[in-house]
This record gives sequence, C-alpha cells and structure tokens, in this order.
Amino acid sequence: MSGDLAHRTLVRMGQAFAFRPPPLGTFHSISANHHTINLSSYNPQWRLLRHNISTFLATTSSLSSDGIRQSLDMLVKKLNHQAANNSSIVVPSDHIKFALFQLFTYLCFGEMLDTELLKDLRKVQLGMLGLAVKLSVFNLSPKFLMLMFLPRLWKLLSFRKRQEELIVPIVMAHRKSCNENNNNSSHNSYLDSLLALKAKESGRRLTDEEIVNLCSEFINAATETTSTVLEWIMANLVKHQVIQEKLFNGTRQFTKKGDQYVEMENLKHIPYLKAVILEGLRRHPPAHFLLPHTLDNDIILDGCAIPKGAVVNCAVAEIGRDETVWKDPLSFMPERFLNGNDGMHMIVEEKIKMMPFGAGRRACPGEGVAMSVLEYFIANLVTRFHWKRVEGEKIDMTDRQSFQGLLSR
Repeated sequence: MSGDLAHRTLVRMGQAFAFRPPPLGTFHSISANHHTINLSSYNPQWRLLRHNISTFLATTSSLSSDGIRQSLDMLVKKLNHQAANNSSIVVPSDHIKFALFQLFTYLCFGEMLDTELLKDLRKVQLGMLGLAVKLSVFNLSPKFLMLMFLPRLWKLLSFRKRQEELIVPIVMAHRKSCNENNNNSSHNSYLDSLLALKAKESGRRLTDEEIVNLCSEFINAATETTSTVLEWIMANLVKHQVIQEKLFNGTRQFTKKGDQYVEMENLKHIPYLKAVILEGLRRHPPAHFLLPHTLDNDIILDGCAIPKGAVVNCAVAEIGRDETVWKDPLSFMPERFLNGNDGMHMIVEEKIKMMPFGAGRRACPGEGVAMSVLEYFIANLVTRFHWKRVEGEKIDMTDRQSFQGLLSR
C-alpha cells in the first residue's frame, strides 16, 4: 500500500477502516472476550478504553520521576558488569529489553516491582507471546487435528493462570487503596486509571480478568516495540561512528560535572537526537505491518468495490523506504529530519511519508511516551559509553535478534 493510499484509507476514511477482524480462535481463552484495545472492534468499549489510555499517557508525569532513572541505572550497571567480565564486549539486547520491561511495568502499576517478580512476569509474558504465535496455525487447521496442538494450548492456559496469580494481587492492593481513599487518589499508574473506569451506559467496572488483559497488553506493546527500535538505532550508531560522535557532541554539553545524566528537560534542546530517532523509526519501524483493519460496510475506493469484512493492511516498512518520497531511502541519514530537509513532515499533501506508530483512529496512543523514552535512553547511553563494533566482526543490519559491541568512554 502506497503512502497516499494509506492516507485515504486510514485518515480520510478513518472511521470506515477503524474496525478489527474477529480475533483468531486461540485468543479467545486469554483475551477476556477480546477486552483489549488492540483486539476490540470499533465500538463504545474500544472508544472508552482508547480514551482512557490516551488521557493517562498524555497527562502522566511518571517519566519525569525516578522510574526512568532507576531503569536506566539498572541497564548501565548490567552493561558495565558484562563489559568488565568480557573484555569490554557486550550483547545488550536482553539488558535493554529487561530495563524497558521494568520501566513500563512501573508506568503500568505505579511501583517498582521486586526483581524476581519482574523476571517471573517477563517469563510469563514472553511465553504467552511465543505460544500465541505458534498456535496461530491451529486456527487454519481442520478441527480433527486439534489434538496435535493440545499440549501447547494447555501450556498457554497455564501461562495465563500464572499471569493472573502475579498480577491480580497487585490489582487487589490498588483497589483496596482506592476504596480507602474513596477513589479520590490521583491516577499515578495505568492500573489506577483502569480501576476508576466504568462504562457510561451501564456503570459497570472492569473485572480483574479484563484488567489483567489490559495491563498485559500495555506492558507487552510498549516493551517489545520500544526495545526493538532502541536496538536498531544503537546498531546504526555502532555502524556509523560519525553519527554517534555528532550525537555525543550534542548530548555531553547537557551533563553536569560529576553527573553523567542528560536530564529529561534538556532533551528538547538536542535536535540531532530527535533526528536520529526519527531516522531509526523510518528505516527500522518496530513492525513491518500494522495490525489488520476491516470494514463493517461495503465501500468503493478508487473505483474498486471493497466488501464488508475485507481485511486491509499497510506495509509500514515499505512506505518509509519509498524511493519516490525519500532520497537514498536505504541509507541511515538523520540529517534528512533537520530543518528544511525532506523528512520534516511525516504527512505532506495528503500523503503519509512514514507511519511507525500507525495513522488515523487506530494510531498508537503511546507515541509521545515512546519518543521520550527513546530520547532519554539513547542520549544517556551515547553519553555514558562509546559504542564500537567488535574487531573482526561485521555489523549485521538484516533482521536479527541481537547485536554485540565494544563499550568505552
């Protein structure tokens, strides 16, 4: 799908294309009747949940608190430890993912969870994601073949049970606190906002099962997408030392003597930092495709009849690499996002030039938070360490699970 067609479908005809196809059968057992933002179709339930998370993310002050500093500190400590014990060589992927997992659980629950609890929850979340993908073939198989998939299905259900065992006590503790304060406490976490939420028509509040789903969705979506982009950008900085040095020269002026931190309030004064991140998002979006959209009515688009229920998707990566829009699109050039260059606006003349966060009514509500997290982590990782490739090894820029590099500074 081209950028102009994506604009017509997702923006100009956004309401028509805002629906979701029915979820695959294996998700029924773990989705609380599809009670998540991503799986809900375009209906009052989705609008309520979407408005709630958008409001929370727009008003949260958590990123200016100790939460993001603690997560960065943990990451730096682990990188230093690995470098000290491995001739300055680090493979940062798992450390990055866990640090961001810690941060987004903090945003979700409003508290720093115990390390062992975090590890247990991370194991469960990853297990459920992996099995959900493996079981997707089950939805396309004849019913009599379901016996082949039963062991995996039971494993998925056991992960779900363990997930509830870990999260429900946190939910109950927060609910008790809200009741004791007559629901007058401020929403310091996503969980608090969910506990206060109720449907306008019925006044019904969310069940524990629904809250577990929504918290899991929040943590997974934020962690996996943000960590993917962060890894790609760091890999490009290892490959392009000139870009890394230019970024370092822009960030180090905002560190204080005896304190190597670049604080949140200074990030807006480093335009090259944002340019590096936008180029990373253009060149390596966190997902190559959006979640599928569908229609609830027949429509005519460009003279073609699209029937009700047709599944529509957008090739996010291809839009960001369109050579008719971007000069030398496969090159990593942050300068294209500085003043006066072709990347200054993502949507120009009703054409989407890049859409790493989606577009239209289903666009990611966490774009602002994700950008802030990426800016903070990248600024501080580049200021703290000089990232170099391991001698004798090439930087593999194909799709991969992790990269390694040398640390110094």
